[in-house]
Amino acid sequence: MWSIRRILVVDLQQLLFVASMADVAVERGVEKRAHEEENNSREACDPKKVKTGELLIDATEQTTKIKRKKVALLLMYSGVGYMGMQRNPGVKTIEEDLFDALVKAELVPQAHIEDIWQMKFQRCARTDKGVSAAGQVVSLKMLMREDAVQRLNEHLPAQIRVLGYKRATQGFNAKTNCCARTYSYLLPTYAFAPVDELKSCKKFLNSFKSI
Repeated sequence: MWSIRRILVVDLQQLLFVASMADVAVERGVEKRAHEEENNSREACDPKKVKTGELLIDATEQTTKIKRKKVALLLMYSGVGYMGMQRNPGVKTIEEDLFDALVKAELVPQAHIEDIWQMKFQRCARTDKGVSAAGQVVSLKMLMREDAVQRLNEHLPAQIRVLGYKRATQGFNAKTNCCARTYSYLLPTYAFAPVDELKSCKKFLNSFKSI
């Protein structure tokens, strides 16, 4: 009988010891999680901790992280006064103004403008000096915002307008996935006239200068 009581007492002491150790482990686990959550919150609010291509914005006093997505951007422009579509250092181009607007609209970081391969930029087609486009498409990775079109047009000159954008797959390329390109050339009718007629027309026009 005595041995049975002794065993029960020992077992009870062991159970109490295990229970106390479990309580200590739980308390330490709670403290550790609280500490980790506090550190994560600080890192989320620290711009230096944000990964490339992500942006922190304040919305109703809460910090939200927005990731970049691949899109197809549709735009139109008048090429008057521009040295073409493709960016060319030292001259005015459509892409230069578009990149500048993307940064000001907070859709693309400045680092990606300096190295456009980081944002996977590609144009559907190139246009030369003074050439306009009614439906140019470019592909790139940018931050997804509901008012992205409005933001871009606010920072673009009147000659360039963004019409809209669509979410695309990661492998989409505006150049290689393009199935057709349509070019229109507008010329005055007298450009097709015979040389003799052009000469006589020139004399006729010059006769008005003396009037």
